[in-house]
Amino acid sequence: MKVRFEEIPWEGLHLEITDESWFPESELSHTGPVVARMDLEKRDHRVLVEGVLQVALILDCDRCLKQYEQPLNLNFKVDLEVSEDPAVEESSAADHSSGESEMDVITLEAPEVDIASILKQQLFLALPAKNLCSPECKGLCPHCGTNLNEKSCDCSLREKSSPFAVLVELKKIEE
Repeated sequence: MKVRFEEIPWEGLHLEITDESWFPESELSHTGPVVARMDLEKRDHRVLVEGVLQVALILDCDRCLKQYEQPLNLNFKVDLEVSEDPAVEESSAADHSSGESEMDVITLEAPEVDIASILKQQLFLALPAKNLCSPECKGLCPHCGTNLNEKSCDCSLREKSSPFAVLVELKKIEE
């Protein structure tokens, strides 16, 4: 799914992406449809991409390990340009050092918008840093593995033994 810059009319191009082949099924799961809409607008040698991505992801909670549904409703903007600097063309676009005004611009090697790549990038950027089924998730008991959201255990009532308790016994033998 690539759109060349010259294929984008000056009034812009609106895309409704119904094909889910771009979705990284090997890394993420989802329920229901994946809705993606994008508007591509030409601005001189740049293309501004604005879009919406909606999907209900299935994630594993980092505390209790249960799967939960995480709805994602993401609005994004991406500014793309093809480098016209000959020095940048000789080296790769990745080696180009960006000035302060270029920090929000993605420099491309070819004048084409890779729709699948942009959608994947935006999806991964929108993932939470910590996957939690709820902010109140209690997680698993570190001793017996009980899911503390479902039931409680009496492990916290037991005497906590230190791994260094054996050393106290050795000291008593020496005395």
